[in-house]
Amino acid sequence: MSNKNRFIDMLSITGIAIGMAMGILLNGSAEMKKERAIQPMHRMGLLRKVESVENGPDGRTTVIFFRAPSFYFVSKDRAGSQKMILLLREAARTHQEVLVVFHPSTLEILDVQFPAMRNSHDR
Repeated sequence: MSNKNRFIDMLSITGIAIGMAMGILLNGSAEMKKERAIQPMHRMGLLRKVESVENGPDGRTTVIFFRAPSFYFVSKDRAGSQKMILLLREAARTHQEVLVVFHPSTLEILDVQFPAMRNSHDR
């Protein structure tokens, strides 16, 4: 076997190994996927100041946060939505900040609470 053919074989094997490693990194191994499915997703609340809360025609309540580039929403189908909407309206009225948990791609608000409420739950 010539040096040129050995070199080409090495490149092929290296390419396959890199491809497999990238697949595992991007997709995770089967064991990692099982572990992720078992562990609960921990969500972090971000402090936001509410500018306005408006009812939409599609069953969603639109929420605008101070200096946010996008509109967020509360779906009426989500458990606890009425409580979240009342809390958001109170925050807008009193200019208080709230801790907001939202879905990063849909911007649906999943949970909202005043920071003092969060601290009392952590104790």
